[in-house]
Amino acid sequence: DNATGNLDQAEARIKDLADRPQLPQVLAIHTARLAESVGLYDQAESILVRNAKTSAKREDQLEYATFLGRRDRIKDALDVCEPLWNSSPNPDPIAPTVIAVLLSSRTFNDPVQIARVSGWIERSLQQRPDSPLLTIALGTIRDREQRYAEAVDLYRKALAKSGGEVIPLNNLAWLLTLQGVKGAAPLDMINRAINLRGPVPEFLDTRAVVYLTNGESRMAIEDLENAVAIDPTAARYFHLARAYMEAGDLEAAKRSLVRAHDRGLSEADVHPLERAAFSQVEKALK
Repeated sequence: DNATGNLDQAEARIKDLADRPQLPQVLAIHTARLAESVGLYDQAESILVRNAKTSAKREDQLEYATFLGRRDRIKDALDVCEPLWNSSPNPDPIAPTVIAVLLSSRTFNDPVQIARVSGWIERSLQQRPDSPLLTIALGTIRDREQRYAEAVDLYRKALAKSGGEVIPLNNLAWLLTLQGVKGAAPLDMINRAINLRGPVPEFLDTRAVVYLTNGESRMAIEDLENAVAIDPTAARYFHLARAYMEAGDLEAAKRSLVRAHDRGLSEADVHPLERAAFSQVEKALK
């Protein structure tokens, strides 16, 4: 009862703040994030819209766009980003938000919005061809369009431009592995990324898939257990289920698959090149 009462008080306080005509920027962002965390999406949006309209800071516009992306309102989010992109001589700081918005949708396959962003990036790369970030962004778009050879080529170009940038190392290792490339090359790439950035969950997940492709399920399990301990996601638990299954531990595989489904696992959560493995794991662990 106390917990319910405290939640009711918190919601009332959030709604009161949302109704205020002006909030300091830092308080507005904090309150909106809190509102979203307790499911008060209308209040969160109201705060973010007002803050974006009254602020001259690009970060406030991007905060609103990111929120819309999390709500799967991809077109609305990109409508916020487009004038920022077009008015900026250097859209590099905007690109991560734009890509995150595209990837925030569980389906992330709206060809109209993907083509829209692709056009922005292509035009900007004509003006700034040496930008590794824009090159990586276009590689991500090509991956989403299932134009994998072009994606690999762009990631390699980004790596050559940036001299040790970790993102193309991770993305190359991931995409080459999903295309069936075995051996030392993808493993060397992801190990270089981990040496540069540390064992972040995304990189551990990539290395685990590399290990699985190379038939090293036990090594994959170790990386995935560490990854889900830090940041459990449906896709990572799916990979863990696959790793346990390939290691012959069907009970652990089933437990991991249950955890994946508890987090809403669907075919949309896995890369198109993993769909066959997804079907095999689902069928084998029924």
